[in-house]
Amino acid sequence: MSNLGPDAWTDLILEARDTGLLGRLGARLVRHGLLDQVPDAPRRHLDGMARFAAKQHTDVMAEVRRIRDVFGAHGLPVVLMKGAAYVATDSPAAEGRTFEDIDLLVPEARIAEAEAALTAAGWTRPPLTPHDSRYYYEWMHQIPPMVHRERGSLVDVHHNIVPRTAAPRIDARDLLAHAKATPEPGVYALAETDLVIHSAAHLLNEGDFTNGLRDLSDLDLLLRRLLRADPDLVELRRRAKALGFGHPVSWALWLVQETCDTPVGADVPGPRGLVDRAMLASFRRAVLPGTNFAAASARAALYVRGHLLKMPVRLLVPHLLVKAARALGHDEAPG
Repeated sequence: MSNLGPDAWTDLILEARDTGLLGRLGARLVRHGLLDQVPDAPRRHLDGMARFAAKQHTDVMAEVRRIRDVFGAHGLPVVLMKGAAYVATDSPAAEGRTFEDIDLLVPEARIAEAEAALTAAGWTRPPLTPHDSRYYYEWMHQIPPMVHRERGSLVDVHHNIVPRTAAPRIDARDLLAHAKATPEPGVYALAETDLVIHSAAHLLNEGDFTNGLRDLSDLDLLLRRLLRADPDLVELRRRAKALGFGHPVSWALWLVQETCDTPVGADVPGPRGLVDRAMLASFRRAVLPGTNFAAASARAALYVRGHLLKMPVRLLVPHLLVKAARALGHDEAPG
């Protein structure tokens, strides 16, 4: 970075902001005592976002404690996923990480209780159309996002990490049974292996690469911590196979090794055929910044793939028609 000129710094700051990595880059420079070596203009952006991320982590944990109190009154568990889990477990993936919501996992049989408890405590959701109601309550793995009417905090309550209509299905009871206590009393997070599996599933199967490079950076940091205890990632691969996510995790390991130089180990097999190599190339183009034809084509193809993994065609086609009608301004009334 000491060799970057003004134009390169401008490009770096813009790209880091677009990919959601500006806070992580700033926090890493602070940790290594290098921020003072950055020119004034980019340093203000890096320092500002690193401070914002640190403040957000404090606010998120305060909100998690409030949720714990609400859920505790109903005997509901507080199990964190994704960004909030990284913060609560002091994971390396929390470094400079910013996020918009707190992701929770609750037993499917108690999802209505969780929604009612949050509603009584001040969280609300927008009115739903009949289609949206079916989408969330019949097909998806989460209820609609809920926002607190005073504090503005956003909560996503899940009962699984993949939709009801997706293949493969995951038994979320297994995820809950393996959840680990965090330093915050009464608050749990997905096990380290399951955080990696969830991150890989979100990155590779959702089809949305808006924050693809940030999510890949999360995977890199999660895996580097996991590698300290399990250098050959034996438990991760065993767990992924048991949950039916062996192939996506293999793709994630190849991708993070190629892109972030993550030392995932010699025992991780390479792509096994033409399809695997083509998929890996598509993921690489989709994740890395760029707006050329190859990148746009890869993202479009993986977006379609993500929807086909999420829903069967008999549900997907009507769903996409509803989305198209909304884009044209023809929306159904809330039910």
